Amino acid sequence: MAMRVLYANHSCVLRINQERLHVLARNRGIEVGLLVPSRWHDRDTAHRYDFEPPHVADFAVFVRDALLTWHPALFAYRWRAVARVLDAYRPDVVHVEQEPYSIVAWQIAKAARARGMKIVLSTYQNLDKRYPLPFRLIERSVLGSVSGLVAGTPEIQRLWQRRAGRSDVRVIPLGYDPERFQPRADPALRARLGLRAFVIGYLGRLIPAKGLRTLLEAAARLPGDFSLLIDGRGPDRRELEQVADRLGVASKLVFMDPSHEEVPAYLACMDALVLPSYTTPEWAEQFGRVLVEAMACGVPVVGSASGAIPFVIGDAGLVFPERDSAALTKCLERLLTEPELRQELRRRGLERARTYFSWERVANLMVEVYREVLG
Repeated sequence: MAMRVLYANHSCVLRINQERLHVLARNRGIEVGLLVPSRWHDRDTAHRYDFEPPHVADFAVFVRDALLTWHPALFAYRWRAVARVLDAYRPDVVHVEQEPYSIVAWQIAKAARARGMKIVLSTYQNLDKRYPLPFRLIERSVLGSVSGLVAGTPEIQRLWQRRAGRSDVRVIPLGYDPERFQPRADPALRARLGLRAFVIGYLGRLIPAKGLRTLLEAAARLPGDFSLLIDGRGPDRRELEQVADRLGVASKLVFMDPSHEEVPAYLACMDALVLPSYTTPEWAEQFGRVLVEAMACGVPVVGSASGAIPFVIGDAGLVFPERDSAALTKCLERLLTEPELRQELRRRGLERARTYFSWERVANLMVEVYREVLG
């Protein structure tokens, strides 16, 4: 009889984040269902995302209305909605990819526990915070309910081993789709965007903690001919344009907002991708999946030392201290002037992405956890 898994994750509103479920569904002996809100509001970009149905219907989908869908810790499904889904689908394992202090994690765990279902929880929280009531009590209740605890990185694993007092925390990273992210040069797109010989890129939200001011300051010191390609949306765009103008790099700067489907082509336009995030009291980079996607496209990566970035990069890129624009300039100057280094980091990045971060590997690790909790 097939194992039945219900996966709950608000980010699966977007089709691009459902790929892991397609891979899971291809595993023999696994039936997969998805519990997902009908829409999600991104607080940073003020953008609303409506649920995107999967192109291939190889897993069950339960789309339900939810409240406060602008905050991962506060949002919850309507009363009895979770219980009705669990009663209809009858999963063996409920996999919740929400933080343990969130209301929705408590809501799902409470309903699953009442039905004797095994619960697996994935966390990406990498700061050791003390939460106010009721979130502290919610976290304690959820952690007491789960049979399997999954961390996105070794750093997160160590935090939750200490915080939850358990030694069985498994590391399962985020992944990427090798069919979508491949080394595919697109000279026509580069030309259409007006990009010069060496393209330094960024892809993500345009918010302060992503460190884009550091990138602009580093670029202002960089000799030679280059372009800056900043892909994404967010409230900081106007300020970044002003900073670039003040630093004298506005003529080198191209802003774009590609769709999720266009991301691989835009990554392939880059000669280096930079993720210059910095840690705040409330946040550190929790993974940085764009680094994996860039490596899979054959693009050398440079990242700050914030949060999970050094783990994701490993030996396949360059790491600099947070907010240190002079150190970032040195990294970029090496990539600009040392073609052998670019080629070596390209090779290492491709190998690291394929070896550690494919959705196939991630799905296999998830199945191992499910089998362990079911005994």
